[in-house]
Amino acid sequence: MADSNKIITLITGASSGIGLELAAQLAADSNNHVLLCSRTLEKGEKALQEVLSRKLEGTVELLQVDVASEDSINAAAKNVEEKYGRLVTPDHISQ
Repeated sequence: MADSNKIITLITGASSGIGLELAAQLAADSNNHVLLCSRTLEKGEKALQEVLSRKLEGTVELLQVDVASEDSINAAAKNVEEKYGRLVTPDHISQ
């Protein structure tokens, strides 16, 4: 579990491409805890291991969510709410 003082950021599509690189970039900061979201656990685990192998200062964990499935979105939201009670929102991001 992430430190309660960390910024919690959920990234969909984080198992490859820009999403994966964004997860790694955010995880480089010790103030961040990244929820790396993937449609499948297999791809998500591979991406998680890739980010963890970089030995970054922040923390990262896998969260399975299929953004095309309302049930999956609701389950992920419930998981995050129960575990953390918060997410970073656009108005909290400094420009």
